[in-house]
Amino acid sequence: MQPSSPQEADTAKCETLQCATDHCGTFQSITMTSKNPSSKTEGQTLSGSTTKRILVIDDDPGILDFIEELLSFRFQILKASDATSGLQLADTGKPDLIILDLGLENQSGHDLCRVLRRRPETKHIPILIYTGADDIENLTQAFDFGADDYVIKSARPRELVARVVAKIRRLEEQVDEPEVVTCGNLTMNAARLEATIDDRTIPLSVLEFNLLRFFVVNKEKVVSRQQILEGVWKDAVVSNRTIDTHMVYLRKKLSGFSHNLATVYGAGYILRETRTETRS
Repeated sequence: MQPSSPQEADTAKCETLQCATDHCGTFQSITMTSKNPSSKTEGQTLSGSTTKRILVIDDDPGILDFIEELLSFRFQILKASDATSGLQLADTGKPDLIILDLGLENQSGHDLCRVLRRRPETKHIPILIYTGADDIENLTQAFDFGADDYVIKSARPRELVARVVAKIRRLEEQVDEPEVVTCGNLTMNAARLEATIDDRTIPLSVLEFNLLRFFVVNKEKVVSRQQILEGVWKDAVVSNRTIDTHMVYLRKKLSGFSHNLATVYGAGYILRETRTETRS
C-alpha cells in the first residue's frame, strides 16, 4: 500500500528512518535502478560484495519504488515486475531474501513461491510475502508452498523494515553456529539448509528450518512462545497465532521423526523423544 498523501509519505519516511537508525545507526544509499526494461538485472550494486541483496517481486511499480526507498539505506534492491523476470533475477542476482507479492498478473505468487522452493538454486532463499490479501486461506496456502513469513501491505512501513532486518541478521548469525546438528534420526545441515530423517530429505522453508533447529538445540526443554520469538524471529513483530501456524505445518512435515513437538498448555512447546509404542 502506497502512502496516499504527502503527509502520509512523510510519516512513513520518518518511521522508516527511525527504525533504520535503531537497527543500523547510519544510512547508505547503495542502489541504482536500471531504466532499460531489457536489461538482465533491474538493480546494480554501487557498494562492496558484502552488501545483502533483496529481490522484490511485485507488478505495481509504485510498490517497487516504495520498498526500494524503505530498504535501500542498507541493502541492494533488485526489482522485478512479473514472475518471469523475478525467477530470472532469483537465479542471476543471488538475493539473500525475496519479498513476493501474491497477486502477480501472469503467474500467481503462490505458484512462483512453489517454483522457487523446488529449484536447487533458490530453495535456500527466505521468502517474505508482502500482500494486500489478509485472509487466512491465502496466507495458509503461501506457507504450504514454502513462504517463511508475511507482512500485510496495510501494516506500518517500519514493520516490513524490522522483519527484513531480522531475517538478514538471522542469516548472518548462522555462520557462527555448528554446521551439523542431530537429534535421534534427524540430521540438520546449516550450510546446505537441509534436514533429513533416516536419510530422507524433508522439504522445509528457511524459517521452518530455523524453527526446527531451535527446538533441536533446546530439546527436552519447555520453551515459551516469547523464547521462540526471540530465538527465531528476533526483532520481528509477530503474533502467537503466527507461531502456532508455523508449528502446525512443521509437525506435518516431520513424519517418521523419533521425537515429537508437543504442546505444553499454558507454557509453550517441547521437543522430546517419542515413546517406542506410540512412535509413527
